[in-house]
Amino acid sequence: MNLIRYIQNNLRNVNTDLSDSEREKFQEGLPKNRVRTSAEIFKSGMGMPDELNVVFAAMAAQAGLDARLAYAADWNDVVFNPKTMTNRYYLDNITMAVKFGDSWKMYDVSTKLLTPGMLPWRQEGVFALVSDAKTPVFVQTETTPAKSSVEAKKGSFSLSVNGELEGDAEETFTGHRAFDLRSELREESQEDPGDWEFRPADELCRCAIEPYKGWRLHSATRR
Repeated sequence: MNLIRYIQNNLRNVNTDLSDSEREKFQEGLPKNRVRTSAEIFKSGMGMPDELNVVFAAMAAQAGLDARLAYAADWNDVVFNPKTMTNRYYLDNITMAVKFGDSWKMYDVSTKLLTPGMLPWRQEGVFALVSDAKTPVFVQTETTPAKSSVEAKKGSFSLSVNGELEGDAEETFTGHRAFDLRSELREESQEDPGDWEFRPADELCRCAIEPYKGWRLHSATRR
């Protein structure tokens, strides 16, 4: 979705895109005793995850779309059932709901690690409460098809006369598999600023390859 890409390209996520000093300066500049408006968030060029979703909703509304705040459950917390659970406590993930025809589509623009239009797997197939001044409504979030989250490996090798196997190996990820890998690599890069793109060859191939060389793990791709 072009609007999501525009927001992600022009606004930074305070939690993931800022240094510690930038984050501290951001906190000091927040208004006291009130939340920021969508215009203030956009003008600053950065925002908390919930604020980025607020900007998305405001811009979607300006484009003529019916966009609402929605509170989604999480598979990591509980199997939420709106018929038996009435506590708002279990709906702690803020997403934005956009109405297309008679159905609602949920969006979370706060992470750049997912394909635009996808939700983290923990928030897929769960109930979300779409806000409304008169009659809020529960809807079930969409589930990404399994074929959209794939891990694939391929390689091109040759066997020398000395019995050594040489060549190139490539591993690609899409959808939720790509999200998991990107999250893992981001954490590793924060802990070790070295070349974390290199992984042992036996992670990609069970063959014994000598002499040992690290194989470059291609960045996760989105398809």
